[in-house]
Amino acid sequence: MVSGGNAGCCNGATIEDAALSGGSQGCDSGSGSYNGALTGDSRYLIVVDDVWSVPTWEAIRSKLPEKNCGSRIIVTTRIETVAKAASASEYFIHHMKPLEREASEKLFVKRVFGSTEKGICPKQLKATMDKILKTCGGLPLAIVSIASILASYRSAEGMEMWKRVSRSIGSQMESHPNLEGMRRLITLSYDYLPHHLKACMMYLSMFPEDYVIAKDRLLYRWIVEGLVTEKRGLTLLEVAEEYFNELISRNMH
Repeated sequence: MVSGGNAGCCNGATIEDAALSGGSQGCDSGSGSYNGALTGDSRYLIVVDDVWSVPTWEAIRSKLPEKNCGSRIIVTTRIETVAKAASASEYFIHHMKPLEREASEKLFVKRVFGSTEKGICPKQLKATMDKILKTCGGLPLAIVSIASILASYRSAEGMEMWKRVSRSIGSQMESHPNLEGMRRLITLSYDYLPHHLKACMMYLSMFPEDYVIAKDRLLYRWIVEGLVTEKRGLTLLEVAEEYFNELISRNMH
């Protein structure tokens, strides 16, 4: 859902990271330059994306100037209480609608098969795909997460894995038909990774969200950390590149 209001914020991701880093000093230093830029009569439109809790929003909001001169802030969140906390009135809350069936299938097929298969799902997998999309309920994040698992099982020979994933997400959503269920569903894309890729994927969690790192630098860091296993006839760098390409093929990026 999207929440709009009169309060202002600048560079939501940076301020949020600072606010959650555990100290007022870090938060103040992270947002001071933005406060300076937002003083005076300047007007601004700022977007804070994907806020998960009211305390997080309050930490961000506490660092913003009170004088807004007609400026606006847009907050995106999956949490109803966060949307209400960020809005002066429920009138400013916009509930995003789930994707229609056709759009859901288009997104799923594109993520799994890409353009190489001309956007076509094999007939043998169509029924299972329909079950998966029904369970995802038109939620783009769920669709993309499940598609990332199945991207390595594109042919009809991968039917057993498709059925296995379909059963898994069905049981998750039945047991937890709420936000927790969605979180568990999303973690499946990690759970189904081969062991050697799990370690490499977990390594990426040390970087901030949207952080840009050179590919070669990342590969060498994987090697130095002992995450890359030797393969006959290949250098460690070549093996690391195989890992990297496999993660990309699974849409884990």
